[in-house]
Amino acid sequence: MNPKIKKGSFITIIVLLVIFVPLAVIGTISHFANEEETTSNDNTNPNQEFYYNNALWFYGPNKELLSTYACTTTNCGYALNNLEDSKYGLEFFDLEPETAIKPIADRYAVLKDAKSEEAFIYDYVNGISYKMAAYMSAKDYGIGLSDNRLIVQNKNGQYGVIKLADAIEVSIPMEYGFLGLKGDLDDNGLLLADHFIASKDGLWQLISANGAVLTEMINNPIVDFTGTYIITKNSQNQYELKNYENESIIEGVFKKLSFTDRYINVTTMDSQFYIYDPEIHSIISETYDITDNDEIFSTVDTNNNVVISLNNEIVETIKAN
Repeated sequence: MNPKIKKGSFITIIVLLVIFVPLAVIGTISHFANEEETTSNDNTNPNQEFYYNNALWFYGPNKELLSTYACTTTNCGYALNNLEDSKYGLEFFDLEPETAIKPIADRYAVLKDAKSEEAFIYDYVNGISYKMAAYMSAKDYGIGLSDNRLIVQNKNGQYGVIKLADAIEVSIPMEYGFLGLKGDLDDNGLLLADHFIASKDGLWQLISANGAVLTEMINNPIVDFTGTYIITKNSQNQYELKNYENESIIEGVFKKLSFTDRYINVTTMDSQFYIYDPEIHSIISETYDITDNDEIFSTVDTNNNVVISLNNEIVETIKAN
């Protein structure tokens, strides 16, 4: 090979590189800029639908677009409530099938995007997905929990509670076989999430929103409570009234127990109904023979009188002490 030709070829290559490499870089930048521009131009959702063009669209209060989440499966949208409460005798909630979990704190959505119903948190204000911390299930009862809380279940089937504030905080560690709430609402129409019914190692207790234990361990599921008393229900659908120290307040088991203010509605195993006042340890009403078809309940009126209604007729008014 002629060395002069080789040298000349080398110089020519260098010159061509100097000319064309910058042009190639400019072309590449132009290509990506056009791609972004195309995405931006396609980033329209004429009717502001939630699911559109294989993505979830999140808008602010003034209908401004906050972020979009690109779906990876067809099972994409708000996560659904997984409710096992009735399995344990909690009768406060009867949700419609496929009731979605509501957005939290005007910032967080609980989404699903998998063949399973796994749930994960998506910060739609900042466009951040927390899929690495996915949960087997979650629930807010279709109502929403106070203090921006959410009951979640990890992939080992254990329940806990998280709080969605400036960050995702663990309020109650995921070490419970079940966590549930009763049906009390706060002033904003959200479920009070200050006391949780919890199951652990087959036993039951009440715990606070930060995981503090409030009661002794109880053998049977807790189905209702006040600040002083607990109603439990056993596997034979029999009810008991206890205090937080697991001591019986009324001896025996009952066909039904419920609270009205500080009073106890009692239905005995032989279908007799009466009102019991645990503060004075006494029955304060007449006793009524009822059938399974009868509707009987009590309320407290504005004068703190206890009013008993049977099949929509008032049968007794007990004057407040």
